[in-house]
Amino acid sequence: YASTCIACRMTITYISWASHCSRSDHTARELGGTTHMVYLGWLGSQPATAGFKYAGQAWRTWQILRRERPRAVFVMVPPIFAGLTVWLYAALRRIPFVLDAHTAAFLHPRWKAWQWLQRALSRRAATTIVTNEHLAAVVRNAGGRATLAVRGEDNRERTAVVAVASPEERKRLTEV
Repeated sequence: YASTCIACRMTITYISWASHCSRSDHTARELGGTTHMVYLGWLGSQPATAGFKYAGQAWRTWQILRRERPRAVFVMVPPIFAGLTVWLYAALRRIPFVLDAHTAAFLHPRWKAWQWLQRALSRRAATTIVTNEHLAAVVRNAGGRATLAVRGEDNRERTAVVAVASPEERKRLTEV
């Protein structure tokens, strides 16, 4: 079961369709949540197998979310289909979700054709975490909310994620 986030009293589940991602692990740990690497690497990344791989990862993601029943979900994109899966779950459960959009979600040629979906999901997300102001502007221009992941003096990423908290909790968190 998902851990309870002490700062915002919510259960957080973080989904990444990758074999590993330290940013996902770190963010989930900082929020007191759980992280899941949902990756069917044995199917490869070839066009002939990608559909099967994404369908299998969507199914596993859905199983995790149904089991943990989080009150908010974070999802790493790309692939954008991970975001689509989480959005569907979040919409049905009426809970917030956060996109953690790595630079490739906007700039990698593989995902260029899917920018319409990236923009649509960013508009529906509580926020979209990005790594620089240029990408934040892209999200805002699409009608979404953007949160910058910045590096601290120790070169570790810091992300101010308050979008999933209630207005009272947001005020308290920003005062800390």
